[in-house]
Amino acid sequence: MCVLAVFLWLTTVMQDVRANCRFLGALLHLPRGSQTLIGQCVSTIDGSSASEGASILMISHVRVWCTVLFAVVPRFMVAACLTFLGTKYLVFSASMSDLLLNAMALEFVTAIDELLFAAFAPMRLKALIRNIEALEVPIAPWCKRAPSLVPWVCLLSVLLLLNYFWDGVIHDFMGRAELAEDFMCGGEQNFVYTKNPINGVIMATSSEPNHPDDDFDTVASILNLAQLDLKDAYGFKVPEALVGIADRPQTAMIQVGPKLAAEEWERAGTYAGIFNRSLGSLPAENAAFVRLSMLSTGKPSEAAEFLPCNDGAGTTGHVLKAQVEKIFGYTMENMTGMNSKEVCQSLVDNCDGMNMTSLRALCPVSCGCHLWWDPPAAFYAVTEHGCPTDCRTLMTVTRKSGVFGRDNCTDVAPSAFGDGALHKYMHGVLEYVYAYPERAPTVQKSFRVLIYNNYLAYSIPVTNLLKREMRNVTNFLLSRKFIDSMVSERWELYAGVPHPRNLTGCDFVTSWEFAAIFQLDLCETGAGYRSIRTYCPEACRCTPDAPECPVAGCGALPTPAPAV
Repeated sequence: MCVLAVFLWLTTVMQDVRANCRFLGALLHLPRGSQTLIGQCVSTIDGSSASEGASILMISHVRVWCTVLFAVVPRFMVAACLTFLGTKYLVFSASMSDLLLNAMALEFVTAIDELLFAAFAPMRLKALIRNIEALEVPIAPWCKRAPSLVPWVCLLSVLLLLNYFWDGVIHDFMGRAELAEDFMCGGEQNFVYTKNPINGVIMATSSEPNHPDDDFDTVASILNLAQLDLKDAYGFKVPEALVGIADRPQTAMIQVGPKLAAEEWERAGTYAGIFNRSLGSLPAENAAFVRLSMLSTGKPSEAAEFLPCNDGAGTTGHVLKAQVEKIFGYTMENMTGMNSKEVCQSLVDNCDGMNMTSLRALCPVSCGCHLWWDPPAAFYAVTEHGCPTDCRTLMTVTRKSGVFGRDNCTDVAPSAFGDGALHKYMHGVLEYVYAYPERAPTVQKSFRVLIYNNYLAYSIPVTNLLKREMRNVTNFLLSRKFIDSMVSERWELYAGVPHPRNLTGCDFVTSWEFAAIFQLDLCETGAGYRSIRTYCPEACRCTPDAPECPVAGCGALPTPAPAV
């Protein structure tokens, strides 16, 4: 379409050039003298004479040169400029509609001289031009011999110009457009990045490929909420996946304000009725709008504030199943027909994964977000990793009431690290460390500082061994071999090298050596992960009022003397 538009534009300019050439030939063909003479044309019919207008009998040399310099030559220059600039103007059109509008604008430019003459020329001059006879255009002898030569030369000129613009403008522009598309959409696309606000470094990680089905599911949910009755009409055929979309069960979670929620609870003792109603039947509440606005722009920990501590809250079993399938990336036929609670219970073993934030938000009770003892989510049973804020409040209640777990201030035995929730907890610790590649040099640097400054109370032979094996020590600490040493109750910082103070169990993972090497204090709360205080209250020096600590038996412990 662009090539056709350029061809028509070049043809229009060629037409203007031919008209200018004919005018120049007619001008030079006029008799010339010292002055310009215009005579009246008189015709005789049946012996009577009648005036039919005026004709130019002679034109002065000065008028000829002025006409050539100020009319003919500028017109040729304008045609040359319009040929190049107008073609680029068309080629750089962003869309078909822009191409059409730009072509019309160029046609307007070619008619500007006529517009100016019609608007500003005196009436006397207009009358003279209107009544004067057309100038005679001389025909060259070679034109008489080959009358079709000029049209063919003009056509060839247009085609040569078109070929020139194709090679020099159109082809280059299309090539740059393809390059721009490659720059924007080519190469590796399955990654996300952000800029570290502290040091300005760009940080990136790989991501899952974009699945068109995800966007389609969103569209389907919105059409379902809108209750649109889609029909085949006017050549449009409704996609099979959207047939009867308005009659399907609602797939979106309805957000309501506190007023409607209170009324529904008072009326029915449950919120289930709200989720089965259409949006059109619900009153608008500003609080609900503000909450959705915060959800669309907030962080996961902020979104967790608005989630109830209930498995699949506000969703049905099939909706929860669809969301879970998005998380895992494959269809789960075994969940067909399950309710929300049953779906969540079948996924408990996956709650402790670092990338299972959405699962913990959908199934907080099954993942143990409300439990202070042995939560299936283990290390990630916190709001920063998907657990609703309401669950933390419930956890405080269960901790103080002694429900759902032990209630004493005694560290678990070292053998407890080899199995169960505590074993999952330690796997979560290392997974958390693995997730940040920059931690490897940090671990190596920390261990180097401890060794070369003799902060670790090892013998000289062991110290020299660790200095020689520094890289292997780092690899050991950041591998599953480290966890295996705990499971087998060897409690090593390197193969064959135990803790410098021969600590084991809770004392090992809460020691200052462990915290210094991994830059991770497992006794700390509010650090974006669940602390180990529940399992190691003595090592973490728990008190009854300390968060995540047992209530019974935990008093203020005396500060031990520093190790020598």
